[in-house]
Amino acid sequence: MDLWTMNLTGTISKRLTNNEVSTDSDRYSRFAPDGRTILFERRDWTANTFTFWLISADGSGLKRLSQFSGYTPCFSPDGKKIAFARWDDQSRAINVWLMNSDGSNPQRLTHVSQSDRHSQPIQASSPCWSPDGSALAFVRYISYPSYQDQLFVINFNGSGMTPVVAAGGPPSWSIGSVPAPVRAKTAAPPAAPSPSAPSS
Repeated sequence: MDLWTMNLTGTISKRLTNNEVSTDSDRYSRFAPDGRTILFERRDWTANTFTFWLISADGSGLKRLSQFSGYTPCFSPDGKKIAFARWDDQSRAINVWLMNSDGSNPQRLTHVSQSDRHSQPIQASSPCWSPDGSALAFVRYISYPSYQDQLFVINFNGSGMTPVVAAGGPPSWSIGSVPAPVRAKTAAPPAAPSPSAPSS
């Protein structure tokens, strides 16, 4: 699977990547805020790795960004940070992480743990930045006993993780929406934020 671009009418398309290895798949592409660069996930089905790559919008300058496996990357609105999902051996779970746009300084934002699997979720994924960059919405997978997705919002600094809806898929924000401040769990319930999951 390769990466392509097309105009808004769908009449002109351009192939950006050309995987010589048939086991590679390029997916989950996101434009940088300046529109010049595209960030995407490349899966190697043979090695079962998921790495992040950058390429210019004209198809030049292909560059590997990460040396670790990760999923569903996306730029912050100012283009300085990238949010993504990543498995790590310490928690033995998938969590939401942040790193600089050059791939440096990866840091875990959520703290889902496999050891809590019978009472807590074991996966946090599909992060999506609020338009002002102050918060992220993401999907938290609840394992036993409900086995369902749950939409959450968390502040950019990792504080105040707050549930939004008890079911849903990958989130998105309305254009120009600004989230209500996400408070700590001991505070009063926050106003309903703006992200919504697409209906099936």
